[in-house]
Amino acid sequence: MRTILLIFISFFLAFNSYSNALFFNNFDTSAQTLTTVGLGNCRIENGVFKSKDAYACFGDNKLKNYRFTFRARASKDAEQVQIWFGFHAANRFDRYVVGLKGGLQNDLVLYRLGYMATDEFLGIAALDFKPKVFEWYDFKVEVIGDRIR
Repeated sequence: MRTILLIFISFFLAFNSYSNALFFNNFDTSAQTLTTVGLGNCRIENGVFKSKDAYACFGDNKLKNYRFTFRARASKDAEQVQIWFGFHAANRFDRYVVGLKGGLQNDLVLYRLGYMATDEFLGIAALDFKPKVFEWYDFKVEVIGDRIR
């Protein structure tokens, strides 16, 4: 059974380009309440968000134009790199999902999970490097209207 452990150090979300609204979380306190999905565990330790077999939600799911950045790494004891995150989520079953895979397959993948089994595989890109366990990777996603970058 493969276990996925994600560790995020900071999360930044710039809301609609027509407003000055901003969401920023550097996980500086372990006392904050997390909106968690799944039966696993999400927690904050020493300024780092840690997740195993679950995920937490941040920001506002009604946003149309936004950008977010974060850093993530697989734990020291992971067999291979598996970093997964979602965005543009209407709910648990209707969202986009990105995965960075390193080990047996070194790929970046994009899926759209859709309502009533309308899932779509949108793309895969072979990486020209092998992601390493316990190494930080920076991610940035921009959503503007119906475009994702």
